[in-house]
Parts: sequence; structure tokens; C-alpha cells
Amino acid sequence: MDVTEILASELADLRKRVRQLEATERPVSQSGTWTPTLFGATTAGTCTYASTGAQWSRHGDRVSINGRVLTIGAPVAPTGTILIGGLPVVPGANTTNGNILGGVTIIWSALPLATGYTFVGGGIVGGTSNIYLYKSGANVARAFVAHTDLPISWAVDLFFWGTYKVD
Repeated sequence: MDVTEILASELADLRKRVRQLEATERPVSQSGTWTPTLFGATTAGTCTYASTGAQWSRHGDRVSINGRVLTIGAPVAPTGTILIGGLPVVPGANTTNGNILGGVTIIWSALPLATGYTFVGGGIVGGTSNIYLYKSGANVARAFVAHTDLPISWAVDLFFWGTYKVD
């Protein structure tokens, strides 16, 4: 075999491998927009929004989300643990990770958290369409964000993004 034949054979093998990889790659099967809501686990309440919106895309068994919730009031105040609701695809009910199937990073403003708390994040629990908000910080136990952590005015601005498992 001369160099040309060897290169031709290698190129054919490479093309075959690329076709195999393309066949096993999981393309985006769905994507779109959704409207997240802020509510309480004990009493849902009713928030007034200045802005709310989000995008999502599904890649195989993973859903990626990003969005914003900006409230300017709550005519009926939510109570209990505070959640972002309305996930576009409900996560699976897998319990191998304590039923937490995804995490969400949150950039927040206007949350008067108790001393020591400096971070707000989100966890997505299997079988629900909600993001459970939690707070943490140095030398304090992680805890859910409760209605008492939000300002009386209910003017809150939350940017979020994350990924979760659906199957």
C-alpha cells in the first residue's frame, strides 16, 4: 500500500466513525419559552410581575433553563417555602440522589436575608414542576427561603439558570 491508499483508508474510517457519533448524539429534541411564577408552598398567594419570562431546551434526558422573575408586589402574600413554578418539563421521579434532579444558580436582589446568609440557590425535586429556593452562607445551615425572607413590598428580582434530569 502506498501513502495515498493508506490516507484514503484512514479517511474512510474517520468518516465512518463520524457517522457513528452523529447517530448516537442526542440532538435538541425540544425548546421554547415558559412563564415562571413565584409562589409559596403553604399559601400560593398572588404576585404582581413587572417582568417574567424564561427559555428552555431539552437535550436527551436533560433540560436546561434560564429566566427572570421580577415582582413588584403581592396582593395576596405567599407563605411558607418560596418556589419558582411552572417548569416546562416535569423532572423524573428518580430517587438515587435524594430525589434532587437538578440545580439552579440564582442572581438575586432585594432579599433581606438573615445575618450570615449570602447565597440563594435552587433545587429541582423529582416529580414536581418547581424550583425550591434555598439560602446558605458561611457558618449557617442551609435552609429553604421562606416568605419571611422576602421584603414586605414583595419587590424581588431573580435571574436563574440551571439543568435538570427528566428521565
